[in-house]
Order: sequence, then C-alpha cells, then structure tokens
Amino acid sequence: MGPFGEGLTYTIISYREKQFKGIEQNLHWNSVNKKTEKDVKEFERVANSFPNVKKANVFKVHPIPLDEYIRYGIWKSKEGHITVLINPKKQEFYILEMAAD
Repeated sequence: MGPFGEGLTYTIISYREKQFKGIEQNLHWNSVNKKTEKDVKEFERVANSFPNVKKANVFKVHPIPLDEYIRYGIWKSKEGHITVLINPKKQEFYILEMAAD
C-alpha cells in the first residue's frame, strides 16, 4: 500500500513468530470496540476519496481486520495519529496513519 496522499498511509507488516511475539508483548493492546470500528470506517472513507485507492480496491484486496481477536493501539500527536491493529493469527500489524487537519 503505502502513502495514499495528503498524509494518509496504510501499511501491513508481517513478522516471523519470534519477532512478532517480541513486539506484541512489549506494547499495550486494547480490544476492538465500536469507536475503533467507526475510526477504521472513517479512515477507509477518506482513503477511498482518492481515485487511485478506490480504483485499486485497496480495502477489498487488503481488508482491515476487525474480528473479535484483533487488538489495537493508538498513538496521537499534534501532527496526527496512528492506529495499529494486530492480528495474532496471521502475525501481522495493520498501520493506519492519518495526518492532522
């Protein structure tokens, strides 16, 4: 994926089990909730406003998981925020980065 434009980035990172476990254990993760789901849908809506993202069907090809076993963390700053979803079944991190308006 990579940058979509205007400070919006969607990245998926896969790790081998040992590396994944180290990262997973060193950060605090929360269970997905309605607000997280709403934030992900808003991210998808904004990203799909870019013609290249919509045309490539990015979120159909690489969907953002919101299953019950998914956990997330949010890091905010005055420049924007990053939401990271962790999928322990696939040993993947989904990084949603959005710059502040």
